[in-house]
Amino acid sequence: MEGPPLSVTSWRNARKGRNSGGRSTEPHIRRLITLDEMIEDTEMEFQISAVNEVGVGPPADPIGPIRMTDPKGPPDPPINLDLSEPFAESIIIHYAPPLFDGNSPIIGYEIERAVDGTEDWEKCNYD
Repeated sequence: MEGPPLSVTSWRNARKGRNSGGRSTEPHIRRLITLDEMIEDTEMEFQISAVNEVGVGPPADPIGPIRMTDPKGPPDPPINLDLSEPFAESIIIHYAPPLFDGNSPIIGYEIERAVDGTEDWEKCNYD
């Protein structure tokens, strides 16, 4: 972005015909503002106005709607899978962590096995 940052001290969001907004007590001289108290699984729109010592300017065109969601979810699958040292009673499985952890640390892995040609998967690790 070019130009000086705006002093932003008010906001309004609209959700399903109900408007709410607020005014901060101090100017925000930055281009990134985090708004708390969003309502999960609700579509929201946002508009923003600049404020100076003369007053509040007109709002920019609303942006959105955007659905407010929990940023955490299930991880992607592990990568670089490989098998080695297959013996009658054991095998070594090599793998690397998933590329995306679902925005939550990986706390373990669940390993399942099935006889080739069947869909009867059963858990085989109990950490």
